[in-house]
Amino acid sequence: MAHRRWARTFVVVIAVAVWLCLGLALPIVLSLYSSDIASDAVEAAPADAFTISHPVAMSTAPSIQIDRGTVAFVDAGGNVVASASGGSSSAVQPSQNLRLYNAIVSFGPETGAAKKNAAATSPFPLSPYTEALAAGRFETLSLRRTTLIVHGLFETPEALTDVKADVSLRRRGFISIKGSAFMRGHRVHFDALANVGQAERRGALLSKVPLKLSIKGDNIDFNFDGRITPASDQIEMTGQGDLSLPSGRSLARWFGSHWPSGPGLRDVSVKGQVRVSRETLAFENATVRMDGNEGSGVLGLRLRQPRPVITATLAYKTLDARPYLSNSQQIPTDGFSWSSLAAGALTVPLGMHLDADLRISADRVQFGSFELGRLATTIALKDGRLLADIADVKFNGGEGGGQISADFTGFVPKVTVRGKLDQIDLSMLSGSLAGGQFLTGKAGVVADLFGSGTTMNDLIGGMAGKIAVRAQSPGKIGFDLRGMSDSVKTIAATGWGNVLRGPTDYDNLDLRLVLRDGTILTEVAETKSSDGVWTAVGVVNLMSDRVDLRLSQTSPGSGPDAALATPQRVLELHGPLSAPRFSAGSVP
Repeated sequence: MAHRRWARTFVVVIAVAVWLCLGLALPIVLSLYSSDIASDAVEAAPADAFTISHPVAMSTAPSIQIDRGTVAFVDAGGNVVASASGGSSSAVQPSQNLRLYNAIVSFGPETGAAKKNAAATSPFPLSPYTEALAAGRFETLSLRRTTLIVHGLFETPEALTDVKADVSLRRRGFISIKGSAFMRGHRVHFDALANVGQAERRGALLSKVPLKLSIKGDNIDFNFDGRITPASDQIEMTGQGDLSLPSGRSLARWFGSHWPSGPGLRDVSVKGQVRVSRETLAFENATVRMDGNEGSGVLGLRLRQPRPVITATLAYKTLDARPYLSNSQQIPTDGFSWSSLAAGALTVPLGMHLDADLRISADRVQFGSFELGRLATTIALKDGRLLADIADVKFNGGEGGGQISADFTGFVPKVTVRGKLDQIDLSMLSGSLAGGQFLTGKAGVVADLFGSGTTMNDLIGGMAGKIAVRAQSPGKIGFDLRGMSDSVKTIAATGWGNVLRGPTDYDNLDLRLVLRDGTILTEVAETKSSDGVWTAVGVVNLMSDRVDLRLSQTSPGSGPDAALATPQRVLELHGPLSAPRFSAGSVP
């Protein structure tokens, strides 16, 4: 009965694997947790039971030790019975059942101390019950009111309390474990089946043992079908894995991080080829779903101090970014405005809690009607500092790239954005940003911006830098500047509907804008055509959606001195950007 001889070590190996799956199959492990182990209830041992009052070393690879507890024989109905051996452990029948309760069992990697303790002769004699337990001479083992303490996974031990589990060796060549335990205040249920008869051997140890494992709780649902290889210093599992999390935020709070409620990081599902070791969880050929987005590729988590590291190479067809920018209920799905984007708070700065090395690509990125086309980016997040290199992005018909950096180490996150796009469709750009197609043609855009803030409102309000827009083809302005300036000489007009009656052609468009405190100021803003040069001076406040502009037209021959020439016409815009008031300005 080779499978029974290996049961003693492998039972606890499975228990370690259960904890490993719980501890490693997490998207974000944000902080270490140290739990205080409550003292077990004092219970007198029955006459046919034996109380373990001194540590009993059962194995060195891994290190398994029963620090205390009570062990007894039980019948099929769970009642404590006398030993059938009459006190001789050598006569204990493997068909008998054992119960271990009110116990503390510790296990971890092999250590020199564990070897020494196991090799030393115990000064305390072992009872037939303890010897039967240590030798694996039983058919079933019931754990009740037991605490399992895991050493070596973190700097502090991890405890599973109120363990209620049943270990069965009834099927030849199989070990079955089914039960539940409290982990950090939540009840977790587990079910494992190992086929020891199909295992390979590596010297005196089992290797590549077929294993099916299921772990379910309020914050996690994990299923595994593959093989487990126990070793002296760690355990490795490889096979098919399926991980589901209702909320990444709830999971983070379960592991001790004070994450507030908010949008995003919901309905997480990962399926694929999985490998679990002491410090690493890795999915390959995986399908990853979160917040309604679905990607495919590689996803990994590596535990290290002081932060865990997430690695990923994922490809998406469509990536909806709304859950990661603002409350999705505050961004309308049928339109976009700067004020609606600024209305919501940024999600928790992840840079304070983890490191990351990500490669993300998507055919389309969107939130509401604001949409990016193809996107390929590399994101490095280390020690609270983020660097995103955007190698390829398609936006409003144009293509380009750029760089985004953020520093989360201070009290307020700091963000820098630099980028360049060529051949942007100005009609799509004006439609996305201002709600109407006020410009047509192709243009190049260069941006160099920086800001700080804990919310989108603060970030946009504190943004500063420069934006340059230069036409790369002739185009049109969506309203008749000349006709507008003439028509409002006598009566002012309010709203774009009263003035969008015809276009203004241009051969050249040059906008050099300064962004400061959420306000766009015109450094240079002019269009040139055969009819003359139109120049704009003023501000557009993104936070209040207010515009204050003065547009003036000079003759075609003014050339580079257009700003100094006497204007022929002057048109002024004041009020809400969505419905400004148009009036004729005075001409010197």
